[in-house]
Amino acid sequence: MKLDLTRSALEMPGDAAHAIEVRVSGRRVLTLTAEVADRSVDGVVRYHLPPAFGLTLRGAGDLVVHSAETGAELERVPVRSAVDPDGALRFTDEAGQAVVLNKWGHHSVTFGDADRETVADLLRRTTEVFAELTRFGLKPWIMGGTLLGPVRSGALLPHDDDADVGYVSSYENPLDAALESFELQRFLEDAGHTVIRYSATQMQIHFPEERGTAFHVDVFGGFYRDDIFMQPFHVRAPIPRDTFEQLTEIVIDGWPFAAPNPPERWLEANYGPTWRTPDTGHRFVTPPDAARRYETWFGNTNQHLHFWDEENASHADETARPSAVARAFLDRVPADATIYDLGFGTGTDLLHLASRGHRLVGMDFSASALRSVSAQLGSSHPAVELHRTDLGDRRQTLALAIGESGRTGPAHVFAAELVHAMTLEARPAMLNLVALLLRRGGEWMATFATVPAPRLSVDDPTTWHLTVSEFRQLIELEPDLQIRSIEVAMATDRRIATVGVARKGPS
Repeated sequence: MKLDLTRSALEMPGDAAHAIEVRVSGRRVLTLTAEVADRSVDGVVRYHLPPAFGLTLRGAGDLVVHSAETGAELERVPVRSAVDPDGALRFTDEAGQAVVLNKWGHHSVTFGDADRETVADLLRRTTEVFAELTRFGLKPWIMGGTLLGPVRSGALLPHDDDADVGYVSSYENPLDAALESFELQRFLEDAGHTVIRYSATQMQIHFPEERGTAFHVDVFGGFYRDDIFMQPFHVRAPIPRDTFEQLTEIVIDGWPFAAPNPPERWLEANYGPTWRTPDTGHRFVTPPDAARRYETWFGNTNQHLHFWDEENASHADETARPSAVARAFLDRVPADATIYDLGFGTGTDLLHLASRGHRLVGMDFSASALRSVSAQLGSSHPAVELHRTDLGDRRQTLALAIGESGRTGPAHVFAAELVHAMTLEARPAMLNLVALLLRRGGEWMATFATVPAPRLSVDDPTTWHLTVSEFRQLIELEPDLQIRSIEVAMATDRRIATVGVARKGPS
């Protein structure tokens, strides 16, 4: 066996790929399925590791691989991480909390690693979410792993990391179901909850002030269409309606929750006929006809939040010089202008932009970015405001633009290597925010990679790219904007483009 952290690969001897578990100090930290492996070449199978794996492995010791099917040990190899190479081998986040990588390849504090008080806090909070959804007029019920574990074994799944709640909308039109979900979001936010949206019918509720901050509650809206139950992102099945009309009760660690009746109907529709067999590496493969419908109807606003949280946290302690683009940008900003830094990340450029006392508004949706940059700013930059904003959420960007509409002085907007790392669905909302801010005059300076990284990955937005032609097409979405300048650094490996954008009119 060979572990290559530079190339994020694990090589195993064999003629075919099988599901395997990677264990550190006896803990399962990652399950790799055959789908993430290359076909065997010369008796070696290469498994692709999530980008977060190398950033989470710390210390030195034996990395052990077991069969995910039988639990038998297959291989072990001594490893030494660049982080604390003389310490014991462990798999933890920056705060020292034991974590695993979930099926999406991101940090997860599982129920098996959490203390009982923290798990009890999540269950308490889940009952509060139930109460809020009931007050809104819905009939919530547990689903996903929160239903699977208790039905299969009488307890929460030890490798799970959240609570899953579903409801059935009374609407059969997808648009009406989506509008109801957004109305529910406003209702929950008015009640003081922190909501992050993942599609037009899926959202997450976070509790940053509680012990259960490691966990969250997922809320999935479903509806019937021609007697077929639709529940993005995965379920599309002829589940009888009475399954959700006369709910049963399931007790989890003393907390009672409503559940589908019988629960087996929903579990088979979601996990397939083998749902009773434990599978820690289970990955959803949504049927193409369902995926096509859900993507068209409800979109996908998941802007890789977990990736950016981990990326920013992993670089929080690094020191770097502000970029040449940030230095040139600041030299052009007049004294009466407000600076808007979109997607400030680790804050290196933001700190430089704040150095001359301008009013500065920074926006990023990564909690780790806000924590790190807030700590760096301290109390020495009173003119800096940080906002946790999803730049791909038009509702959030419009709210921020409205809040800034009464300001005087030009708006100078800065976005370094942001646009190419956003999804196609997210870019128009960000561009609309820029257009609204520039009504006061000013400019938008942006940089983006015009060619992909050598190891392009759909799971790593830093490897994505945006051509100049595609950027021109993006700008055309806002008729009041025009590109004033474009310069591409051909000597850089990613052909970084620097563009200046302003409202139409005299230069």
